[in-house]
Amino acid sequence: MNFARRVDNKGHDARRGAHLAVGLSGAWTLVIVCTIWFLPVKDSARSIVLALAAGAMVIALGLMRLPWERLPARALLVFPAVGLGSLTIGALLTHGIAESYAGYFTIAFVFMGLTQTSSTVLVAVPVAAPIWVVCAGGFTPTDNVKLPVAIGIWVLIGQSLAARTAQATERAGELVAAASTDPLTGFLNRRELPRLLELLQPGDAVVLLDLDYFKRINDELGHHAGDLVLADFGKTVRGALRSEDIAIRYGGDEVLLILPRAGSAGADAILARLRTSWNDAARPTFSAGVAVHHPQSSATAARRADLALYEAKHRGRDRWAHENEPEHRRLRALT
Repeated sequence: MNFARRVDNKGHDARRGAHLAVGLSGAWTLVIVCTIWFLPVKDSARSIVLALAAGAMVIALGLMRLPWERLPARALLVFPAVGLGSLTIGALLTHGIAESYAGYFTIAFVFMGLTQTSSTVLVAVPVAAPIWVVCAGGFTPTDNVKLPVAIGIWVLIGQSLAARTAQATERAGELVAAASTDPLTGFLNRRELPRLLELLQPGDAVVLLDLDYFKRINDELGHHAGDLVLADFGKTVRGALRSEDIAIRYGGDEVLLILPRAGSAGADAILARLRTSWNDAARPTFSAGVAVHHPQSSATAARRADLALYEAKHRGRDRWAHENEPEHRRLRALT
């Protein structure tokens, strides 16, 4: 799985949708409990509908136990399906009740508009139409008008809400990306680091890069020249990484890489590829420290990578070192 996807707020929309569904289910159950006594029907019919409403609410609460953070938003369709299913069963077992609560169809399309795409909303219309006919007690002459009007309302509400939700989601994504991205290098900024480090798995490699003698560029050529070098370095680093790798501007000219499942050997391969791409007499060299995540370690992988970077600097720069590995392995990495 792409490591960056593990970092995203994946499934949060689905979980929020599940909470919304339970809230709507509770509100609708309350409406039924408060109003069914005014319908001129038998007590046995009222009991059936109340039992169905209570059962639908229990099912909705039970569905909250599902791991929504790992489920797609489309899985939320189970909630309106449970409601419409209960309404249909009530229509088949009783008479004169289900049609009084046909407003639930509109509620269902409000929910779908808030949680689904516009195409999903359109697909739901031909599914809901025959259920509406069953709940209305069969197709009558007046339904030639009622059903098209109902469908028009469903489409209007569902499509409008889906469009607005998609627009808001896109805008929110842009704002999150802008807030979490360093504009100079295109890397994530350091505010994302604590959450990223918490998601590390055994075997993930953390690499800390540092441009050698970068301060001289700023001192001798000015900060504008230094910014150009950093921007160029950012572009080169992104070209050397795999699709699942993540780069973070750690501070100044330091860059922290998170390399899922790379281990020491994978980190070596990526650093060698970066050196080949970056190697130019006009560019400053870089040093790096490599650490592989071990849950039992008392120090974070970022801290251990920092210590390895210090060792690489101490041994002459323009090289990388691995932390806590046998001496012959470190010397091989340093040459």
